[in-house]
Amino acid sequence: MKLLLSWIFDHIDASVDTVDVAKIVSLFNQKTAEIEHTQTISFPFKQLELAQVTNVGEFEVNATIPAWGVDNVALSARKDAQVHEWYLVYKDDKGCRWATTEQFGSQKPALLPAMFVDEAIKAGSWKQRVTSDVIIEIDNKSITNRPDLWGHRGIAREVAALCNLPLKPIETLVKKIDQVTFEYSSSDGTYGANIAVQTPNCARLATYTLSECAYQPSRIDMALKLSAIDAKPIDLLVDSTNYVMFDIGQPMHAFDQHQLDNQTLIVRSAHAGEKLTTLDDQEVELQEDDLVITDGQKIVSLVGVMGGKHSGISQNTKAIILESGNFDAALIRKSSLLHKKRTEASMRFEKGLDPSQNILAIERYCNVLDNYDVAYKAAEKMISIGALPKPFTLTITHDFLEKRLGAQLPTDFVVNRLQTIGFTVSVESAQKEQAYLIAVPSWRATKDVTIVEDIVEEVGRFWGYNNIEKVLPHVETNIREFSSITRSRKIQDILANTLYMHELVSYAFFDEEWLQRFGWQPQTKDISASYPVSEHWRRLVSTLMPNLFYAIDQNVNEYQQLRFFECARVWQLSSPRDIVERKVVAGALFDQTAQKDFYAFKQELETFFYQFGVTVSWHKASADQLPWFDEYQTATVKIGDKEVGVAGMIKKQWVEKVAPSGTMFMFEFDRGLLIDHETKPVQVKPLSRYPRVRRDFSIFVPRNVIFTKIKEQLSKLDQRIEDVALIDFLERDEWPHKRALTVRVIVCDDSKTLEKDEIESLEASINHALFSLGAELR
Repeated sequence: MKLLLSWIFDHIDASVDTVDVAKIVSLFNQKTAEIEHTQTISFPFKQLELAQVTNVGEFEVNATIPAWGVDNVALSARKDAQVHEWYLVYKDDKGCRWATTEQFGSQKPALLPAMFVDEAIKAGSWKQRVTSDVIIEIDNKSITNRPDLWGHRGIAREVAALCNLPLKPIETLVKKIDQVTFEYSSSDGTYGANIAVQTPNCARLATYTLSECAYQPSRIDMALKLSAIDAKPIDLLVDSTNYVMFDIGQPMHAFDQHQLDNQTLIVRSAHAGEKLTTLDDQEVELQEDDLVITDGQKIVSLVGVMGGKHSGISQNTKAIILESGNFDAALIRKSSLLHKKRTEASMRFEKGLDPSQNILAIERYCNVLDNYDVAYKAAEKMISIGALPKPFTLTITHDFLEKRLGAQLPTDFVVNRLQTIGFTVSVESAQKEQAYLIAVPSWRATKDVTIVEDIVEEVGRFWGYNNIEKVLPHVETNIREFSSITRSRKIQDILANTLYMHELVSYAFFDEEWLQRFGWQPQTKDISASYPVSEHWRRLVSTLMPNLFYAIDQNVNEYQQLRFFECARVWQLSSPRDIVERKVVAGALFDQTAQKDFYAFKQELETFFYQFGVTVSWHKASADQLPWFDEYQTATVKIGDKEVGVAGMIKKQWVEKVAPSGTMFMFEFDRGLLIDHETKPVQVKPLSRYPRVRRDFSIFVPRNVIFTKIKEQLSKLDQRIEDVALIDFLERDEWPHKRALTVRVIVCDDSKTLEKDEIESLEASINHALFSLGAELR
């Protein structure tokens, strides 16, 4: 947001020439908000002069410039040129041309409109002012919570407090106008336009009718100020509404009275499909959430955003109706974003403005006209709808202030600083404790100062945080268990450094656009956010696998092999009212270069589990797994009798949704179970000095006997059995109830070389164990 230093000092009872700009900037940055930068601008008055148009042609405009003694100068054609009207022109080494806002410091060049000229102005009085000024640019984000700082008056209040300068009373800058108040509508027409509020989203509305107020060209000094802050001058009646908005932070609007049917203004919600042509010649189609003003027959304004072209001020305007209101901040923001019209007015309304300043805006507007000696005939009273908010007070003890700030504060300092920025403070004593009863001003009570801690912040920033003694906080430290954090990191390390997988970090919501394109919807009941991030991010994830599919889809054209994993949380409903949150780890291994099978991928996961320090068993998966798993190549993984998760090959038709060819293996495990599972510390065992004995057993086993069961049974037989491994297996149609396996058993005695009879005895025990499982030798 841009401000002009001289404009700020229009509200301070001190000369702008006596201030140290660098000091103001430093104090403001330390205690109020961030000033991004300042720029000193010089006004090229020697190169500017007034020219009166004598002829308007199709390709050029002729004008006379009395001050330069030029009777006929040719200027470029412009649509708004009018014979006998006065315009500013600019002369340099390139010749004479129309002056633009750029000459007054604007970064948004635009032609300056026609200017009001009287004898004093012709004589050059408009140049009898300072030839330079300072543009101050404040970071909008730093004042989002301060609606009062969105105008020169609010900034001036802060500067006056920071520099111990007197702030001019607002009464000296407004024209006092009597008011007549109604609850919802006025209908007798006694005081000009009738108004009505038909929506709860309008807290206050005021109108004032100027029944005789003709069109006026712009004033040079106002055009200069508006141009410097990147606002385009138009004419005096419109410029004054913009001036008031930038001056006190309250947007307002001026309607051409003769363009309103029934002399009526009604605030209501729009009907879907209604249309309005705005002042920038754009037609917008309205929605039900939009607030509009109508004249009973047609829409004349999109509330808080922009007025309608039909009822706008023109050169034919003879009378105007001033309107100023207070509206729901969220709806104004929603309308401005929906219709892509983020205006200066909407940016202020969406901050939550002071409900009482809509009256002030109209009074400030009339004061501006009076200062320019504009003749007008006004209604006897201003019409106002809506009650003023009740005064808001806070009570805070002096002890509370000092404890929160960690500093000893003089009472006079607290009272003085708060009063300089508009708070009303009285000191009380309650139960031998000094307290402050603080009335919060209306311009700070809408969203900024609502709790006692906000008062602490106000006092603290003026005291100066650099003046508070630096003391380390006293914190009692307790021994904490970090094993869960360490084990969580270990999962990531193994997947990244051993299995060479890349970690994903995605949103906690399903991407609805991707699910639609992918052709899958979760079967569980939706867990949706009440206020979603966007229409595409509303349902919490119940599985991480769609994110992995998306990652492969986005990268498959660049790489032949892709490996991704993600450690995150998922949410599922255990009952209609209970939501279960789980930590999971999911991964996808994709390969276009080779036809890897289930067992190749399984071996990689076995490596992961081995390095992590847990022993798992693999079991046939149930039929209710996610649809992309191949039911014949998918397994449920368990630790003991606890199910960890599922892993398996992806069906070809699902692979083809993200890649033209290749194989894909995916898994999703309960990370919480892995982290919490107690593991035995790894013990290093030296290699035996004695030879190992390997024996292979080729057997037939029933199909319901899995290798894991065989391994468990044989490993318990004798402590000398080091390992049991599956070497080969075979299934045939003619063996409907059995399969062929080749099992290798490795035996070693750390104390001696095994004798033949010992080996034969072990073989007999192994055969007996296999027979007990229903096996038979091949």
